[in-house]
Amino acid sequence: MFEAYKLIHVLAALIWVGGSIMAQFFAARLSSAEPAHRLGFARDLRFASTRIFVPSAIVVFLAGSLMIEEGLGFEYADPFVVIGLITVAVSLATALGFLIPATSRAIKLMTSGQGPAAGALIRKIAWTARFVILLMLIAVWAMVVKP
Repeated sequence: MFEAYKLIHVLAALIWVGGSIMAQFFAARLSSAEPAHRLGFARDLRFASTRIFVPSAIVVFLAGSLMIEEGLGFEYADPFVVIGLITVAVSLATALGFLIPATSRAIKLMTSGQGPAAGALIRKIAWTARFVILLMLIAVWAMVVKP
């Protein structure tokens, strides 16, 4: 079962981390996009966050926990596990507490014609998301190197 849990863990991490990075590349192109395109992207990003990224992060946590429970030498106190747990906790708390609600607020601002206010909020969202991606990349490093 350990190998099955590891496969699930890695696939979910690929979706979560890779999808988040790809979203940043698309977001970087928005500065020259038309307002309708920006609104569509914000809606798509909210969908991806709630239906893909958050569930993937939860699967990463669950599959990782099941790998530890298999008892093949990994423990919750291992430094790479601690780094991973902190990353998942901070990432989920940031997504659920700020990124997703702020994206919904930005969508409301865009649809009510408050483009400059929406733009300012979107910049905060983008920088926060980049910070979370940095944390995720640190976790990926920890999983590979196992310090």
